[in-house]
This record gives sequence, structure tokens and C-alpha cells, in this order.
Amino acid sequence: VQHHGDIQILVNNAIYFFYAPLVDTPEQEVDRMIDVGYKGALWTSQAVIPHMSANHDNSIIYLSSVAVSYAIKNSAVYTSIKGAVDALTRQQAVELAPQHIRVNAIAPGPIPTPGTQTIIDEKGWALRNARSPLGQLPQASDIADAAVYLASQEARRVTGITLRVDAGMAITGT
Repeated sequence: VQHHGDIQILVNNAIYFFYAPLVDTPEQEVDRMIDVGYKGALWTSQAVIPHMSANHDNSIIYLSSVAVSYAIKNSAVYTSIKGAVDALTRQQAVELAPQHIRVNAIAPGPIPTPGTQTIIDEKGWALRNARSPLGQLPQASDIADAAVYLASQEARRVTGITLRVDAGMAITGT
């Protein structure tokens, strides 16, 4: 704010992963996932909102997950947190609209990143690509493109949605 003035766009993308069956997930891991994935997003928005000017079209974009649309083994806490992010998105869209702040979320499907490469092997990626209706999973650049769109003037009447960027995986339940 000191360097650039008002903030017009916030992209909230923070998560800490701990994949295990719920009964094997220690409380400190649950707390850390909630602290990073939900509270981190909530407090970041709370800090930024006062610096968004009513003279601009402002945008808050949360990163959710397509995991909210279907169950994924060993990810009950992660999926629950992303579901809370979706609910926060809708709630803030209503609350912040009078301040000219649009609030949306992006729900990526599985994306090959250094983090996901540690939990999904080459065979798993091939299977996911084969199950995708489009035959190819999204890349990080596809998520960035979605964020650029949601922050743009072209989306000036779009608020309160969660945009799935998952190559159609959620509609097929894969």
C-alpha cells in the first residue's frame, strides 16, 4: 500500500497438505491446515479489504479445489477447508458487493506441481489424464489465466462463483 497505493486484486492461494485417513490425522496437522488454508485466507482478506478503493473495480479470488465436488481418499480435512473457502467466497460476495469488491474462487483439478508430484506418481497422472473428458489435465498457467479473467473488466458482473478449472473431471466424478 505504501508503494503502490490502493490494492485492487487479491489472490488468496495458501494451503498446507497432510494426506492421511482422518483417524490417523493428528490434531496439530488439522490445526496447521486450518491455520494456513482457511484462517490464512480469511485474515489476508480482512487485512486487504480496507485498502480496496470504492473508486475501482476490486477483486478477491480464492483458490478452492475440485475436491469439494467429490470425495478423495485421505483428504477429509483438506476438502473440508476448501468447502469452507467456497462458503466464504459466497458470503463475502454478498457482504462486499456494496464496496465494489467482487469475490470469486477457482477450483483447480489436479495440477502437476512439485507438491502434487510427491503424492501422485506417473501412473496416477496418466490415469487422471485418461479420465479427463478433455484428455489433459489443467496446468498452473490455466489457473493463472482464470485468475486474470476473474480480476478483469470482462468479469465485472461475475461474483460469488467458484469456477472449476479441472478439464471436466468433476462432472464425470473422476
